[in-house]
Amino acid sequence: MLRSLTLSGEKVHKLFELEIDTINGYLYQRQPSIQALLEAFTDLHARKMGKPRWAEKTPNHLLYLSEIKEFFPDAAIIRIIRDPRDSAMSMRKLPWASKSILANCYLWDEWFRRSNQFFIDNSNTLTIRYEDLVRKPQDVLRLVCKHINEDFEEAMLNTAASAQSVAPPNAPWKSQVGQPLDSSRTYVWKRQLPQELWFATSHICQLGIEEFDYELTSKPKQTFFAYDVNRAFVEKNENFIISLANNQIYIAPARNKQSTTNDELMNPNLVICKLPDMGATNTQRLINTYRFVMMLIRRRINGNINKYLECCTDSDVVRGIAQKACISSLRLLGTKTEFSLEELSN
Repeated sequence: MLRSLTLSGEKVHKLFELEIDTINGYLYQRQPSIQALLEAFTDLHARKMGKPRWAEKTPNHLLYLSEIKEFFPDAAIIRIIRDPRDSAMSMRKLPWASKSILANCYLWDEWFRRSNQFFIDNSNTLTIRYEDLVRKPQDVLRLVCKHINEDFEEAMLNTAASAQSVAPPNAPWKSQVGQPLDSSRTYVWKRQLPQELWFATSHICQLGIEEFDYELTSKPKQTFFAYDVNRAFVEKNENFIISLANNQIYIAPARNKQSTTNDELMNPNLVICKLPDMGATNTQRLINTYRFVMMLIRRRINGNINKYLECCTDSDVVRGIAQKACISSLRLLGTKTEFSLEELSN
């Protein structure tokens, strides 16, 4: 399995500069475990570099913090926050992110909401702001070193040297890692983000912007929940979302879709924009269909109108009995809507 892992077309074990025989020998000496699988890369690489500790950084670790704590209970976890509008603009360089700034803002907000409680509840974590790191690197790095029980060294400020270990040639989005700390890279959105996006990006990331004392340019006067605001929906309807934002209307994702009683799902301003993800097995499809239909029924019982977009019932995209059941339920229990600016404003 480790041999098959790839990143940007490169074998991961080659990115760690490791041979398969070396990995095999390491695993042969370890009890089979999740920890051993990861450390077959990280621990071996640290040894090869003559280092006593290893660190692993990737943004979507935010989605697996409980698992990381379970498998590595003594690990120190550090979260680096950057103004979400700057992050959304920068993310466009990443191969897995969207070219849409708004789609990246929705992703930033989702990851923040799904992970923030972990940092509130767990003491062996540290949150720092990118802007503070750039402005006062020594102060922030001393704080980090204290958190991980290491001594601060001036060499840590040598970004050109450290970049050799973290910026491989096949990761062009890391090309700036080796450059000197540059304060002009903070709050880039104020200079480069089109002003038509200022309201929309502030609405989407409002919770994180306020949590970390960034500048909030606008608060929505009205919020509509959409089931489901995913990347495809945002990319397709970006101009519409911008128009709504500039009229102080925010299209928010309906979260916790596993529940049929969640406040957002029961909100009278909910609009169903897509069918639920059915799942890979018959059991998953049955459960997800049941939850979706129960949501529609409970909304009707509560006196709410189940508004849905016509694309939800498009027969060209129907896959299987489960989706047909959801479409039939929508037609029976719902009302088709255009989801227009005029309709929402009224």
